[in-house]
Amino acid sequence: MNNLIGKNLTAGYGGVDIINDINLGVNEGEIVVIVGPNGAGKSTAKKALLGMLSITSGYVEYSNKEISSMLPQNRINLGLAFV
Repeated sequence: MNNLIGKNLTAGYGGVDIINDINLGVNEGEIVVIVGPNGAGKSTAKKALLGMLSITSGYVEYSNKEISSMLPQNRINLGLAFV
């Protein structure tokens, strides 16, 4: 079962979507790496998952609870961080 889920995420900067309708899932205890060239949306996806960037559509779920509207500092309290 996935512990952290990004479902149908669309997000970007200044009205321009960088990631469109992506799905991400990370299981508890799993190490996941997002690999791609510069400008592919790696950091944008991570920032959307962690609440550092507003999502245009989709949602983020952690431990079966939707956290899409949760502030980044509250997500840190759950153990989620951008490294």
